Amino acid sequence: GSPSTSGERQGGPRGLEARSVSAESEDAAAGLRRVTSPYFKDRPPSGAVQPTPPRALGATGAGGRANWRPPRSPYGLLEELLWDRPWALLLACILLNQTTRRQVDPVMARLLDAFPDAPSLAEAEPGAVEPILRPLGLHRQRSRSVVAFSAAFVAGGW
Repeated sequence: GSPSTSGERQGGPRGLEARSVSAESEDAAAGLRRVTSPYFKDRPPSGAVQPTPPRALGATGAGGRANWRPPRSPYGLLEELLWDRPWALLLACILLNQTTRRQVDPVMARLLDAFPDAPSLAEAEPGAVEPILRPLGLHRQRSRSVVAFSAAFVAGGW
C-alpha cells in the first residue's frame, strides 16, 4: 500500500511488519517510546517451560524435525500426546465435538486399540465402530464421520 500520512508503518496484516533495528532507532529519534504492558516481564519466570529449538536437539533434514519433540506442559494436552500422529490428533478433535475430554479419553483408547491407524479405520464398517463410540452419544453419525474422515486421510491431500 501507499505510505500513511500519520506516520504508522505499513506492511503486513493490520499494518504490522517485522521491525528492524533501524526502525526502532527511527522511533527513538522521533521521540517515540516503547510501552510494554506491566503483565509482561522482560524474561519469563524461572522454571517456565520454554521450547527447545529443533537445531539444538540435533534435528536435521527437511523441516528440521528429525529428533525434535515438543515440550510437555503439566496439562497433558492431546496436542502434546498425539503430536506425532496427525490422524489420531484429528480423530480426537472429531470425537471431542459436543463431548468432554473425560468422556473421550477411554473411548479414544478403545478406538485406537481396535483401529490403530487410518487405513484400518477407513476399511471398517460404521456398524463395527458404533459400539465403541456409543458412550459419547451420536454414535451412528460419529461412526460414519470417523470412517469417512479416515478414508479421506488415507486418500491423501492432507
